[in-house]
Amino acid sequence: TMLGLGKRAIQLDSRFPATLENIDIACTQLVGLLATDDLEHVSFEVLLLAREVLSNAVKHGCKMDPNKKIHFRVRLDESELTMEVQDPGPGFDWKMALLKGSLPTSERGRGVPILVYYAQDVKFNRKGNKVSLKKDITCRVRDSYE
Repeated sequence: TMLGLGKRAIQLDSRFPATLENIDIACTQLVGLLATDDLEHVSFEVLLLAREVLSNAVKHGCKMDPNKKIHFRVRLDESELTMEVQDPGPGFDWKMALLKGSLPTSERGRGVPILVYYAQDVKFNRKGNKVSLKKDITCRVRDSYE
């Protein structure tokens, strides 16, 4: 469900079964949210962040169990997008993941470095089963050729 909350405070708030198909549905809703506010210039980065946190919640937090639910919230205001994803799983050691980092060629462990690179703020709850991201929507996509 989407709720209008003022001049540019739009929210997407949903709970859905932990399936890969539902990640696609959530991302389609997110694209619609961005398009209604002319934010296509950040859609690649926002979708990358969303797919990363949602797929981790489905695969690791819920172990692909569709009986478990993921909570996905997005809030859009004048200058930033805030995204929260929580799953009922045991969480993970995000402090170690932040310290360790990963190589771009690694098969695993690239999620946290992706979040740190593309979001301006990344916070996990103590347990590690909820992540909150803040993305500046006023700036253009980083230019890798600069």
